[in-house]
Amino acid sequence: IVALLPLPLSTPGLPGPAALVLPRGPAVHVMTPAGTLVRSLASGRPAGAGSDFVSAALSPSGALAHCLAEDGVVFTFDVGTGALVSQLAGAVEGTAAEVARQAAAAAGGAAALAAGKGGPSTKAAIPIGLAHHPARNLLATWATDGVLKVWVPGTAAA
Repeated sequence: IVALLPLPLSTPGLPGPAALVLPRGPAVHVMTPAGTLVRSLASGRPAGAGSDFVSAALSPSGALAHCLAEDGVVFTFDVGTGALVSQLAGAVEGTAAEVARQAAAAAGGAAALAAGKGGPSTKAAIPIGLAHHPARNLLATWATDGVLKVWVPGTAAA
């Protein structure tokens, strides 16, 4: 289990106390404290190849679950119905090398990078976190390249 997030008792569409359980894979599960599965929230993508969820966050009301996939896509689900509400692509863009090359070019260091001297690692940025602001309609994502992005989810219900 990657994460376990308790849902508010007032979450619409739930029979009582429940939690969002995030295992490694392209789905999260709404479960009761006794371990009974209420529903699964699935991205619809096959397991592997960047589709596994690595982090999750709930909207302040608990009505929406935001799930960050390995490839940087944020999936938003209605917890009460299980419906996929939206997808937010680009939570993590490019690789750490691309980000560093752009910064170096802007600072006049493009020649050194082009010559292969002192350049950054070419490993891709790996998404590692997602958080929802406790009172506002804002999401933040971060990755191993050190980039923090702030997003406004595409739904007023968040």
